[in-house]
Amino acid sequence: MKKPLLLALVLVWAGFMPAQEILQNSKLVKGKLNNGLTYYIFPNDYPKGEAVYRLFIKSGSIYETDEQQGLAHFLEHMAFNGTRHFPNNELIRFLESKGAKFGRDLNAHTSYNETVYKLTLPSSSIGMVDTAMTILADWLDGLLLEDEEVDAERGVIMSEWLSKQRPEAAVNDALLHGLMNNSRFSERKVIGDTAVIQNFQYQTLRDYYESWYQPSLAAVAVAGDVDPAQVEEMIKEKFGGMTNSNPRAPEHYTIPDYTANEAKVVINEALKKPEVTIIQLVPMMGSVREESDYYPYLLRSLINSLTRNRFNALSFDHDVYAKGSMGISDFLNTKGIAMASVELMPHKIEEGLAAFITHLEQIKRYGFRPEEITRVKKSYLSSRERSATSEQPISSSRYMNELYADFYKDHVLTTPQEELRLTKKYLDQIDSTTVLQALQKLIAHKPAFHLFSSFEENNLTDSVQLLQFVDSARAVAVTPYELEIDVPSDLLEQEPKPGHVVSKTEIPGIEATELQLSNGVRLIYKEAVSSNNRVNISAYKKGGRYALDPSDYVSGNFSASVIALSGAGDLSRDELSYFLAGNSASVRLLIEDTRAGLVGSSSYDDAETLFQLLHLKWTRPRAERDVFDLTKKRSIERYQNKNITDQTVYYQDLSYLIRGKDYVTQEVTDSIMEEQVQFEKMLPIFNESFGNANGFTFVIVSDAELDDLVPLINRYIGSLPSGGEVKTPYRYSGGDIRTEAAKHIRDAGDSERAVVSLIFQRVDLPKDKNHFDLKSNMLRDVLRVKLLSELREKMGMVYSVGVSSSSRLFPAPLARNSISFSSAPENSELLIETIKEIINTMANNPASFEQELENVKKNMINDMNVQVQQDSYWSTFIRNTTFNELDDWSFIPNFTQVVHETTSEELAALLLQNFNKQSMIEAVLLPKTENHLITN
Repeated sequence: MKKPLLLALVLVWAGFMPAQEILQNSKLVKGKLNNGLTYYIFPNDYPKGEAVYRLFIKSGSIYETDEQQGLAHFLEHMAFNGTRHFPNNELIRFLESKGAKFGRDLNAHTSYNETVYKLTLPSSSIGMVDTAMTILADWLDGLLLEDEEVDAERGVIMSEWLSKQRPEAAVNDALLHGLMNNSRFSERKVIGDTAVIQNFQYQTLRDYYESWYQPSLAAVAVAGDVDPAQVEEMIKEKFGGMTNSNPRAPEHYTIPDYTANEAKVVINEALKKPEVTIIQLVPMMGSVREESDYYPYLLRSLINSLTRNRFNALSFDHDVYAKGSMGISDFLNTKGIAMASVELMPHKIEEGLAAFITHLEQIKRYGFRPEEITRVKKSYLSSRERSATSEQPISSSRYMNELYADFYKDHVLTTPQEELRLTKKYLDQIDSTTVLQALQKLIAHKPAFHLFSSFEENNLTDSVQLLQFVDSARAVAVTPYELEIDVPSDLLEQEPKPGHVVSKTEIPGIEATELQLSNGVRLIYKEAVSSNNRVNISAYKKGGRYALDPSDYVSGNFSASVIALSGAGDLSRDELSYFLAGNSASVRLLIEDTRAGLVGSSSYDDAETLFQLLHLKWTRPRAERDVFDLTKKRSIERYQNKNITDQTVYYQDLSYLIRGKDYVTQEVTDSIMEEQVQFEKMLPIFNESFGNANGFTFVIVSDAELDDLVPLINRYIGSLPSGGEVKTPYRYSGGDIRTEAAKHIRDAGDSERAVVSLIFQRVDLPKDKNHFDLKSNMLRDVLRVKLLSELREKMGMVYSVGVSSSSRLFPAPLARNSISFSSAPENSELLIETIKEIINTMANNPASFEQELENVKKNMINDMNVQVQQDSYWSTFIRNTTFNELDDWSFIPNFTQVVHETTSEELAALLLQNFNKQSMIEAVLLPKTENHLITN
């Protein structure tokens, strides 16, 4: 039969129609210089006065020669040890003088086929923006690579290598080897060959730099509060004159598909749990630039949501394995992987693995039920709708992630509105049939790599036996997944009788409003600084687990989670989840050590659901016996199956040394759980925290007007039950805190390194916790800079040094500071003595750290300028300030002044208190003499 001429012409014309491209975000400035360098500029004023910079390079360890193994990563380190405009260590010193913090604002990473340099800096000065671009240009075409700096860095790289030598390393190596399937990638570990690192010739490193740091393989990306026209001119000026010294295109290395099922077993007595990972290699996601590319992207996103929801339910409902998961993703921007993993229980290895494989086969053979698909589609569409209609600012760092995807994955940076349009265009095409077809095409009949790791041998520790077991488990008849859900139409059966506002007071220091409600609730409202169309709620009351009778403490660890897993009111956990599908409201009630409370949020459109959900979970808690029994059983089994090594005992004994041994700090054994965790206590413990709303402080941060929220506040918070005296007596005083010096040194480590912790505790805290914490954190940062300079940069004996500072006022005052690092065992004593000398020098000569203090001050002020633009910061600040009974709302308005006025002499005095050698607990974990590893 001949086609009509008009139809034939239409078909011919359709064949020549260009593919319709996804709309690129109009704010993005994207271009390419004549030398092939790509550039991205995305102006964005959240946070204000800050910009995020990246230098992307499409090169990594995959392109190293045999003589260069590890040098791509080594070169990344050298980028901070001397450039054309910043010789020696001047780059780090300069940036720290501008308030940047090394490791957070100034960093880099190297992978197999990418190297990324990262900066986050203030952008209010055009000179600072210009300097940032100079730094990026230096990294691409201005590294000095001086001999003495190269030699100094060898020790740092070896320290980094040593820091990664843990029992899990053998498992990770086996996993990567399986993923890379004997490809070029498997021959080029990023950390490299230690013999090469210690002995390579200087020119070998320079050869790699000259070969692969090419404009044609690079991109410059800027996202932040900048003028795009000015930045574009800077890019052209600083990068336009660079040439490609190695004009050949890099070879495109691939990972081949598996041709047969394979298995690998790793047994190490120091591993914490038995686990099986199953990997199938699938096509990579590919480019997302044309509208037709969005459908497979959407389909894969939904499949991942479906598998996550399914295994969340299965892991909870079945007690034969601890936790299962499955997902499809890209690997190294080179290959797609479908990865399934299951955490097993030692006494149920075969039973658990067989059940997990059955659950995987259910998905592969039958896909998902219509109810499951409707739920994830509804949630996905609602999420896209909220993004498209929200005016909530998006951070520059998040946009930078999308620029990364544009360069490395060829995923266009589009708008939320365009993504919503594409979602609506393709979402209805996805149903149980299309999902099943996609799954069967992707993974149903593909070979797989199986990795089994455990701390003890069993029937599956032979790779051949493992494959035979998996094959037999897959051959078992499988029935479809069953699901019975009765979703109600309403959360609350009847509206609660509202309370009312008793008083209203303004808090000018933070531009907030305090309400007292008729049921004794104190509520503080602050207008949002970053959110749009959002309501964020949190609440607390002093008490928590430390207020429980000692005989109830262990049950108190279970109460909130059992009740949360049981649902609320007449709704089971699954029914509540399906009811809320597509709704942004979420509420979580918590019982912590020193307080009970909640966190919740929603869009303003879903605000009534948020308040109803809060009221329902608060007033109609539900504890299901089967949920309790399963939770208790799993906790007991988890303890019984825990691999207790010499290292485990070392850390348990260290905890007792620091805090003493009592009913809170004791190890919760299976016998203790069996005896003390009782179903009859679940609801009474919950009601002890939430039965009386009087004394609770709520914090609401929202862009909705307070007057618009008051009706919801009165009806759903003001109606919470209250009555009687507010009591928050802490029965637990906080432990037997050691404030005298001690040593805890033991040959019990599971790796080749020494792990050192120097711990300092004091109980004589000032009442003004905010200012004490501010100065303690300032001291912490200064001390870390001094330690890194000496131990890493000069001595080359550590990769990093951690310095921490924390404090509390309740149930009893305590400040804990610590210094931690890992090193070669033979260096640990020297490093400890060096740390003592540094602390002593700083305490006796405050002028010795004046410059570091000035840099830290700038960093803290920059940080605060960013933090006060975040709603989460304000919520936390208000909550913690009231909890600690400070009510000093001048802290933030006076922050900059307090920072500037803090002197090195003040910090030197504080150093003697926070890091007092008379209270130092010296904990050193040294390698034990034997550690057995079996692989096959």
